[in-house]
Amino acid sequence: MKIILNLFFVLLVLSSCKNNSRDKNNNAADINEKLTKMNMQMVESESKRIDDFIARHSFQTIRTGTGLRYEVYVHGKGDKPAIRNEVEIKYKVFLLDGRMCYSSDSSGPLKLRLGVSEQVRGLEEGLMLMVPGDKAHLILPAHLAYGMTGDQAKIPPASTLYYEVELLNIIK
Repeated sequence: MKIILNLFFVLLVLSSCKNNSRDKNNNAADINEKLTKMNMQMVESESKRIDDFIARHSFQTIRTGTGLRYEVYVHGKGDKPAIRNEVEIKYKVFLLDGRMCYSSDSSGPLKLRLGVSEQVRGLEEGLMLMVPGDKAHLILPAHLAYGMTGDQAKIPPASTLYYEVELLNIIK
C-alpha cells in the first residue's frame, strides 16, 4: 500500500509540475503577444505623428526601409560618404513639438566618423544619403534616435527627432 501511495504522490507531483510548466509557457506567450501588440500600436502612433508633422510642413520626404524620412531641399555636388568616412556637418535637432534640443550654431560644426556609433543611427543613415553641399530634413523615429531612454539630458524617452542638417565636407 505504501508503494502505491508513494507512486501516486510522485505522479501527482510530476503532473502538477507539468501543468505548472504549461501554464508558465501560456503566460509567457500571452505576455509576448500583448507586448507585440503594444509595440505595434506605438509604432503606428509614432508613424501617424510623423505623417502629420510632414504634412504640416509640406515636406516631400522619402521613407527608407528603416523608417527614416528625409528630404534633400538644397542639392550639392560630389560623392556620398561611406562608412568610416569622417564628415563635417551643421545641424539643428528638434522634437516634433518644435522645441530645439541641440544646434551646431552654439557649438560649431560637428565632425563625426560614420559607422562607429558616435551619433544616433538615423543621423548617420541620413548623412550617407547626402553629398557635400546638401541640406536636408531628417525625421528619425525613436528607434533610430535615442530609443526608449532618451539622452538623459534634453531628449525625452521615446522621442521622434527632426534634424535640419547640412553636409559641409567629407574627410576621407
